[in-house]
Amino acid sequence: MLQESLVKVGLVVFIAVCSKMEQKWLSS
Repeated sequence: MLQESLVKVGLVVFIAVCSKMEQKWLSS
């Protein structure tokens, strides 16, 4: 169960970072 929640958190962080990078590329 712990591993499952860690994977979910990692996925959320990954998506957040990706969206931030996308915004940087779009604005530049």
